[in-house]
Amino acid sequence: MSAFISWLARTATRDLEIAADPTRADTEEARTLSASALGRYASAVTLANAYGINLDAGEEEAAAINDRVNTASRQGTQTWAIDLFDEPAISSTFAPSGKDLASSEELSEAVAMWDCTASTLPKAQVVAGTLTDAYDVSGQLLTRAQVALRAGATDTRTPRCELPATDAATLASNLLAVDAAMISSNSASVRAAGVSAALADIEQWAPRTSLPALIAVR
Repeated sequence: MSAFISWLARTATRDLEIAADPTRADTEEARTLSASALGRYASAVTLANAYGINLDAGEEEAAAINDRVNTASRQGTQTWAIDLFDEPAISSTFAPSGKDLASSEELSEAVAMWDCTASTLPKAQVVAGTLTDAYDVSGQLLTRAQVALRAGATDTRTPRCELPATDAATLASNLLAVDAAMISSNSASVRAAGVSAALADIEQWAPRTSLPALIAVR
């Protein structure tokens, strides 16, 4: 199981690396590729949490299987495998940069959603019992929003914003929708920011609620 989980996670980040690069995937291709990749990453995180293992616990075994499949194939590297099972170039660390950030409506809308979700989470904990560490999760979202603003994102936040729905599934869906929207931007820097945010939100919410097999813009 650990090898399967690592394979799911690594093939997902491989596809997200492609989706994040406008020279390798246009807007529609990025939207389609990232939707399935994010869903696969969510499956990996969910399984890892259920079995109590790390995402990379089976990395060596998965790499060995991957190499055997590619070596045995007459066509060379298979599309569902990866030619080099190395460290991904992307991660859930959110550190956006680039001149396109200020003009990105997708990033601006994401910042507003992160901030509004952060404001809603304490109420979600008290009223709906959605999670027990609302203030920690809220703080992480607020920090991400501040990082984006310092990097140049346009501030369209609404003061005292609260979302009407406080269940975990809806809160996670809201966050992942704005993350996915960034991945279909024309800007490489905005796409990269969207990938990092989406990975972080999946890691945060997959253990709390069921996430869809396809995660895309609504």
